[in-house]
Amino acid sequence: MHAPLLDRRSPKTPVPAGVFFVGTVTLAQSTPAAPSAPVVAAICAAEILSLAGFSIVPALLPQFIEAWSLTNTQAGWLAGIVSAGYMLAVIPLVRLTDSRPARQIYLASSALSAVSCFGMALCDSLIPALAFRALAGIAMAGMYMPGLRALTHGGEGATRARIAAWYTSSFTIGASLSFLFGRVGTLLGWRSAFIIA
Repeated sequence: MHAPLLDRRSPKTPVPAGVFFVGTVTLAQSTPAAPSAPVVAAICAAEILSLAGFSIVPALLPQFIEAWSLTNTQAGWLAGIVSAGYMLAVIPLVRLTDSRPARQIYLASSALSAVSCFGMALCDSLIPALAFRALAGIAMAGMYMPGLRALTHGGEGATRARIAAWYTSSFTIGASLSFLFGRVGTLLGWRSAFIIA
């Protein structure tokens, strides 16, 4: 039995007698539109605020060394474990955006960042602090690249480049803001800095 609407042959292909060729049906997925300016601004602001805890530990490292009697090696681990968490999580989380919406990963990672800040505020020793700082690195991995993918998806050319530029500059602003929270920590104590962040 022959179904003319499902015939995949090109119109130039000879059609047997008695068969009517209606045409070729193509199904194309529509590409989503680029995000609006308020959406881009909201995501950039969210990134800035979610990075508030990023550099507090390096800014307050002398306080941690004194409070917990850390060696230089332990202090180095405390300051650098965020990068280790990021490095271990960034590839799996970015790959996850192929099967899950990037905004879901971004939101879950933002919540994880808040948990890491509150957990750090409750720490009294190095080991749990290392765990919460590693969690902060994992959260950053789930916010930065998936957030960029969520914003630039659907954008093309100059629009996509402008969105990426705004988003990546927001990272620098957020990291700088976290140093200001470190300054708050010198005035009000390091726990207060993490709670505010």
